[in-house]
Amino acid sequence: MKRNFFNFLLLFTTIVSCNIIFAQKKVVTIDTMCFNTDGNDYGYRIMNGKSFLVSTGLKDETGKIPFDEVTLLPFSDVFEVSDCKINELKLLSKEYNTLTSVNSTLNDGPVSISDDGNLFFFTNNSFSKTGKLGIFYCISETGKWSSPLSYPLNDDNYNVTHPFYDSQSKRLYFSSNYLKGGTNYDIFYSDYNGKDWSNPTPALVNSDSAEIMPMVNGGTLYYTSNKSGLGGYDLFMFKDGKDIHLEAPINSTFDDLSLFAVNDSLGYFSSNRGTQGIHDDVYSFTIKTEIPVVVPIKEIIPVPIVEIDTVVPIQLDNINFAFDSYIISAEQKLKINTAVELMKEDKDLELVVTGHTDNTGPSSYNQILSKKRAEAVKNYLVAMGISVTRITIEYKGYNEPIDSNATPEGRAKNRRVQFRVIPKMSL
Repeated sequence: MKRNFFNFLLLFTTIVSCNIIFAQKKVVTIDTMCFNTDGNDYGYRIMNGKSFLVSTGLKDETGKIPFDEVTLLPFSDVFEVSDCKINELKLLSKEYNTLTSVNSTLNDGPVSISDDGNLFFFTNNSFSKTGKLGIFYCISETGKWSSPLSYPLNDDNYNVTHPFYDSQSKRLYFSSNYLKGGTNYDIFYSDYNGKDWSNPTPALVNSDSAEIMPMVNGGTLYYTSNKSGLGGYDLFMFKDGKDIHLEAPINSTFDDLSLFAVNDSLGYFSSNRGTQGIHDDVYSFTIKTEIPVVVPIKEIIPVPIVEIDTVVPIQLDNINFAFDSYIISAEQKLKINTAVELMKEDKDLELVVTGHTDNTGPSSYNQILSKKRAEAVKNYLVAMGISVTRITIEYKGYNEPIDSNATPEGRAKNRRVQFRVIPKMSL
């Protein structure tokens, strides 16, 4: 490899003694989602690479929002969200061999999908003679879905709703007022063996108030309740045997509900805080831990000035990706192979791999996507024989575009991974 060396002087100091104090601070960022409507938007979930939403703010084919003639409230429907657009949710029916809408003419509620993509749960009240909500599920067979099956607890005398299927435990969590009636909902779970359901078991979080909208991630139960909190409905989690009320700004003095946790630092929820209690919108939250460091230095001993060699930056082509993808194409792998050859030629080089996206979709989602792109390139480099200790990844989301996001061509350039080659610093 051809190097261009130049010398520069750097004065190093040695710290003989110091006292370092670490203080952790959590920074929570709340963002409004781009697809919110003028109605209630809730039940937002990302499962099997797709995003789902419950909304009362979409017009039907007549250009009107359908209302319940008894309650005078708009009906809720389930939708798929893609590229900030809300689309009708359809499944490929085994019986009719065609795409069929999940929605009915009445209320349709939150959906849940198993990790393997073979179980699809949803809430619906069109099957009830008394308008009570029930949970139904479809089973995928060779890519086609069965007709809806009724969960055994469904009944015309009470509501069974808010399904969430935890694939790790093969357990369906849901809300129902079948024990207490009225607005006194509790959370239950029922185990599934692939054929039969166990009898419902009450969750430990249940109280004299309402507990609804369960969701499980990594063994932690997230749920909504109107027991003591900041507002009407608040968000809680049950972890390691402890019932924890989530702090502001995730909870507010308004209604906060329907949390979906991607991991410990990223999730989504609904709240009517932005409309002053009029209707619910979906928000994302990210949690970052900052660690400020205080270092009182007691003694500094200067050491001799030394010369360090550095390298003029080496330019490598960007690796580009298709929309909403982190799959590396064969053409882009040829570009990465150039970096592989460079790294094998000079063992002293290290590589910083930085993922980027265009600005389509929420910031939190693009942050994850940019990380997946950087990790995909890193994994390819490792597979080609480059030590993982020589690779550092960064991910910027859509915060550092190299072209305008106003055009398809510009967005295509921004969907990229960039390389930065640096030498090992040695004395």
